[in-house]
Amino acid sequence: MRQFLGIDLAVTAEHRACLCDETGHVLAERSLRMRREDLEALHELAVQGMAEDDVLIVVMESTANSWVAPAGCCTREEPSCT
Repeated sequence: MRQFLGIDLAVTAEHRACLCDETGHVLAERSLRMRREDLEALHELAVQGMAEDDVLIVVMESTANSWVAPAGCCTREEPSCT
């Protein structure tokens, strides 16, 4: 199974995240700030209930280099995160 986590990263506003299954069904939506606890909570939400061979695909629309922290959190927590 694949799940998709889309994150719209903002510079001054809250970031928006949407988790979908492979059929496009929205599983969860969240607003978050660029804080470690917010990123870790989002990652935990995204991988909740996933089997070891399932894949989480993360897509980010970012401004400047705001993608660095979420990418680091994702790859640190889950090696199979793409």
